Amino acid sequence: MATRKRKKRGRLGKLLFYILFPLVVWLVAFLLWFYWRDVSAWLSKGDARVNSPGGVKPRERSDTAPAERPQEKILEEDRRKLDEILKRRG
Repeated sequence: MATRKRKKRGRLGKLLFYILFPLVVWLVAFLLWFYWRDVSAWLSKGDARVNSPGGVKPRERSDTAPAERPQEKILEEDRRKLDEILKRRG
């Protein structure tokens, strides 16, 4: 019985396959990882949506600013330090 000859891949074809196939697999895996919430929401049944994490609440300004020293005092001290540095260099 006659058999068909299979066309052999050239060296360049094999090389491209061995290089591009893993890159494509890694790209697909990265996209699944990056868009996992969207994919899982798309695949979930009905209206059961995947909630995104809640927004970050802004902190009040009084928590970060020191209560005993006003902002102008800090700026004045910084200006004095910079003047001292400039005098040492000059």
